[in-house]
Amino acid sequence: MKLRLKIIRKVNNYTQSDIASILGVTQRTYSKYETGELSLKIEQLVELSNFYKLTTDYILGIVSDSPKLESIRKFDYDKFINYLRYLRFEHNYSQKQLANLVNCSPSLISMIELKRSGVQLDMLISLANVYGKTVDDVLFSE
Repeated sequence: MKLRLKIIRKVNNYTQSDIASILGVTQRTYSKYETGELSLKIEQLVELSNFYKLTTDYILGIVSDSPKLESIRKFDYDKFINYLRYLRFEHNYSQKQLANLVNCSPSLISMIELKRSGVQLDMLISLANVYGKTVDDVLFSE
């Protein structure tokens, strides 16, 4: 992912300071996103997706084509968590089974579903893979 952030920014002729300002972080913090020292929050990923009008899957480096988005998408964290819970039930996974599939503890799955813990990007990608969905599908379920 770090390489894709830098490429997208440079292709669009923005500085790290420009993008840091959009995300409400310092240039130093944004620089760490590009180098992989820090991970973006989901809301920041969505903000970049909307800003560049690119899918989250492209920004994350999951797909190689760069489909342009038609419009800005609103991210609803509650809806996202509810969809994750729905997917778990739809696939008939217990929290323990899902935890094993995404390599985390069952208590983390529980904390996420109770909205007491956030979802890191690497886990988001793993969840999308487990459910056979794109990251965009998981983030912007209907």
